[in-house]
Amino acid sequence: MKKIICLMMVLLMAISALAGCQTKEKSSTPDEGSFEATQDEAVDVATQDEAVAAATPHEVAENDDFIAPETVDVKELMADLPELNAEGFVSNYFNSSMLYYNGLLYDGRKIYDGKGNDKMYSDEHARRIAINNSVIIYALTDKDREESEIWAVLSDCSRRAKLTLAKGYAAPLFIDHGLLYYTEGVSQQSINTLDINTGEITQIVPNGNVIMNIGKKVYFNTKLDGTDDVALCCYNLDTKEQKEIYRTTGSDRVIVDHNVMYVENNGAVYRIDPQTDSAVEYVQLPAEAWIFIVINGTVVYEEATDWLDHSLWAVSDTQQAHKLFDTSKSHFCSNLGDAYYLDANVEDVGIINYYYDGTEVKEHPQVTGDKEHILVHVKDGKYFYRDGKTILMSTEYVDEDIISHKK
Repeated sequence: MKKIICLMMVLLMAISALAGCQTKEKSSTPDEGSFEATQDEAVDVATQDEAVAAATPHEVAENDDFIAPETVDVKELMADLPELNAEGFVSNYFNSSMLYYNGLLYDGRKIYDGKGNDKMYSDEHARRIAINNSVIIYALTDKDREESEIWAVLSDCSRRAKLTLAKGYAAPLFIDHGLLYYTEGVSQQSINTLDINTGEITQIVPNGNVIMNIGKKVYFNTKLDGTDDVALCCYNLDTKEQKEIYRTTGSDRVIVDHNVMYVENNGAVYRIDPQTDSAVEYVQLPAEAWIFIVINGTVVYEEATDWLDHSLWAVSDTQQAHKLFDTSKSHFCSNLGDAYYLDANVEDVGIINYYYDGTEVKEHPQVTGDKEHILVHVKDGKYFYRDGKTILMSTEYVDEDIISHKK
């Protein structure tokens, strides 16, 4: 009997060791030299697609049957494109990791038509993208955050070319008359141009935190030497001039809502007039309050009397301040284009998810277990939601109670 027991114990130990080896093999890290999502990027992607974010680039390619676009020379790619200019581009530089353009939804590696016909333009996550009708430009940052590759791929995902290698967190802005405008920098950002024909690189702004671009104007913050002040500035491509719009303290921040900038300073929220590039007072905030977001012209701010007594309020130039809800602590977790998901830690209740588009707060419990329907983007009355690994589109709000739309 003792021999039988000993043999059974040896057999169990062998099975356990074999299972351990298989676990280690499955959890091996990807190639050290590969470009992959940074920690911040992984957080953004996990919010929208936990399954894809958890996979390595090679696993993503295998799981999605990714066929890499043909890689060609930069000049050959550009020869097949019409004349590109800044006014034809939109980007997700400030507002969202996803970008809606001409009926299609773009994220860091895929294009969705809302009908289940998804196609990938990269098997690695790109945090920043800029697009027009003909081309997508995007940046891939290495895991050490020291270098980025900037690529261009045709909008049909058939061919691509590497445009340049840049330092740190690089981001493409647009291509204008043969010049690629992009940012680079490890700790301090600069705005550069790359002449696609000659390869010549020129720095046009040495130190600027880019906010966005509208047509041929690039808006950015820059730290003023010897002070704690930050200047909101605009660089004009046509005149090659840099203009200071508004000066704030280091704690103030610029918020963008539908290509209109807002900044809070000394209890007031100022709107930057996009026509004149001048600051105009928009609304006043009460004491002990600070701005969270501006969404569809509505300023949402948090008011706190003490650490455990918080509340969210909304105000605009057409509506008086009104309370959205009370919370012991709150923060926004996801920008969805024209809407937001936010989490609120409500006392005696726990974490509650809210959906807000600037007019209506919709409350629903956090979904656990079944994650077939996850709202990922809202734009122009269209709701994009994830059904499994596919993003579909609806004109009605979709949540976990809707019948599955799987094909």
